[in-house]
Amino acid sequence: MKPLKNLFMVFIVLTAFVPVLPALDGSVTAGGGYDSVIREEIDGTEIEEMSAYAQGGLTLNWARGESLWTVYAEMRRDDFYDEASGRLSYTGNHSFWGNLYTALSYIKRDDITETDNNNSTLQFFLSSTRYREKGGYWSGSISYDYSDYSREELGLSDYHHFNGRVSAGLGDIYLSLQGERRDYKGDVTPDYTGADLLINGYFYPGSWVLNTSGGLSHRSYAFSTEELDDYYRGDMSLRAGYKINSSLTPFLLGEVILYREKEGLGDYLQWEGGMEWNFFANPLTIIVKTGKKDFVEDSESRLSYSYYVAEGSWSIWSGPWSLYIGNMWELQKIEDLAHTTYPEAKNSNYINSLYGEISRELGRSLTLNCDISYEWKEFFIEDEMNANYNQADISFGAHYNLLFKYIFSVEGGYRIIEYPAFPENDSKRWGVSASLEYGF
Repeated sequence: MKPLKNLFMVFIVLTAFVPVLPALDGSVTAGGGYDSVIREEIDGTEIEEMSAYAQGGLTLNWARGESLWTVYAEMRRDDFYDEASGRLSYTGNHSFWGNLYTALSYIKRDDITETDNNNSTLQFFLSSTRYREKGGYWSGSISYDYSDYSREELGLSDYHHFNGRVSAGLGDIYLSLQGERRDYKGDVTPDYTGADLLINGYFYPGSWVLNTSGGLSHRSYAFSTEELDDYYRGDMSLRAGYKINSSLTPFLLGEVILYREKEGLGDYLQWEGGMEWNFFANPLTIIVKTGKKDFVEDSESRLSYSYYVAEGSWSIWSGPWSLYIGNMWELQKIEDLAHTTYPEAKNSNYINSLYGEISRELGRSLTLNCDISYEWKEFFIEDEMNANYNQADISFGAHYNLLFKYIFSVEGGYRIIEYPAFPENDSKRWGVSASLEYGF
């Protein structure tokens, strides 16, 4: 608890200096939390893993005309990491650049566990947006980040990453083109170059609602691995609806994905089609879809399969209460069940989940919220890697705004996962956190 006490002392000291900074505004935040995970061993004994953390942050804003400078700093400590981060950003409106935003951030994460793989990341981001007089916009951004690790592992090698993006909104059509390059240190993880093109269209002729999109992606790797290979991926989707009346709009859904690799081992064609019904009087949405993912060459790790999906959700609001309840189920059928050893593709399965959210505003100062969900998954052929399970989650939160300067927040949650056939994998987890924010 000592780190938490130190953060609250920092909070008090910084608050005392606020009156001498009339040109600045911002906020100071301090808080912490506690997590507990309980697992059952094969012999029936329970093991509890506990973790506590403390964190604090400071945000300063300095406005000059149409420009805004922001400085943000945060510290966090738990049983796994000592983490410190900071960000300096600038937002302004310029006659040539349009709306301009740039930021420089740094994150240092020290691993204090036995793995002891420390990490530091430096990031730079610059973006500009210009709005057209006749509607729409042009936008561009560039970013660079560098990350280093104290020990090299697959996917955790030091790297330099460059990214550039241009996008435009032209009436009902939106375009985006992105390019990136990532260079890894050493020969553990392959360098790659990538490009993505995305086109979206939103059209509303008469009573029709037409949403369509198309995309093309490419990745080129310095060398191939079992999981990484040069590829092209193209996709097209359509969501076409007709507004019958103010209460009902049915939609026709369709999507096609074509994926091709350099070696051809993972090539596939995937299609999906279905219907969606939107009932606006009593907000209700029902979606039913069917599809198939067809590999050119089936293998133990890649199997063609068909699937069926149905989802539904509805929501109601009553005065200060907000209630949302939904249900989703999915049935997936995979061919050749008996001859695959790849866990993700081995088994046909059935998933059903029920979820709900409820919140209540008590005046302008107090907000209460609660989220509840329950999910169960069943496999047609069950083993330890593909085991049936039941999972329940509940979380809550309370936020109190005092004099529009102090914000007190308390959040908590509980999760339980049970495997009927393998009870030794059961687990329970609960946690609680609290924070105090002062705005000036």
